[in-house]
Amino acid sequence: MTNPIRRLKMLARRGFTVIELTVVIAIIVAVLALLLPAMLKAREAARRTQCQNNLKQIILGLHNYAEQRHVFPPGVVDDQSPILQEPIGYHASWTVQLLPFLDQTNVSNGWDRSVGIYTGSNAQIFNYVIPVFACPSNSEPNPIRFGHPQSSYAGCYNDSEAPIDMTNVGVLTLNSSTRYETIPDGTSHTIFIGEVRLPEPDVDIAMADLGQHGLLGWASGTRATLRNTSQFNQKLTAADFAEGDLTGPVGGFGSYHEDGGYFAFGDGSVRFLHDSIDPALLRDLGNPADGNLPSADKF
Repeated sequence: MTNPIRRLKMLARRGFTVIELTVVIAIIVAVLALLLPAMLKAREAARRTQCQNNLKQIILGLHNYAEQRHVFPPGVVDDQSPILQEPIGYHASWTVQLLPFLDQTNVSNGWDRSVGIYTGSNAQIFNYVIPVFACPSNSEPNPIRFGHPQSSYAGCYNDSEAPIDMTNVGVLTLNSSTRYETIPDGTSHTIFIGEVRLPEPDVDIAMADLGQHGLLGWASGTRATLRNTSQFNQKLTAADFAEGDLTGPVGGFGSYHEDGGYFAFGDGSVRFLHDSIDPALLRDLGNPADGNLPSADKF
């Protein structure tokens, strides 16, 4: 007869069998398979919330600017028109003018206003990363292209594809001085700021081969910080750019979020517009004075 104490010791030393290990591993894999999508959705939801908060800070900064100066900032300041997509000129974007209203006074104080933003005395300041200009859903949290930190957000300069010029109809255009009373369609029907989807690095390189300069950074009043409402999530390629033509295309807004992107409207609201939005409606929202007033349930 086997000694009970000895038997217990033998059982205590007994390990897991291959079948038991396989079952445990299968259970762990099944649990992870169930939890992972929920975890990813939770992370994206947090990123979306942060993106909304970024836009809320930016649109609040624009309103604080307007309250203090009785006018919204120009989309870009320059004495030449149209704006060329190259690092030459004054090219001070609305983003630079907004710095004191985004808790970036120290950066703003370092801006040498007597020269253009590409001049050496401004290089250090404009290579600084501004956190509120970065959408967390971008796989590159602080994207840098051709040595310039980029912005995930752009101002609306026009309702259709056109060079950036003083003839544009958006609220943030070349040397513009938009006031509340010059938005007859109402601020709740007018896009001020939207998300930007950056081109892939290989597209930037291909553009450079054509003499284009890609995106020139968050301080540049070029297509880096100004877009139109002609299209949404349009994927420009090097083939869309003509060699030697530095006026455009400027391009539309775009987003890294699934199914659409966030836009800040003139009334201070931040709304999610779906990819499926009617293109005509999107154009209407980029024009503050076209007289088309869609109901809120359409966007």
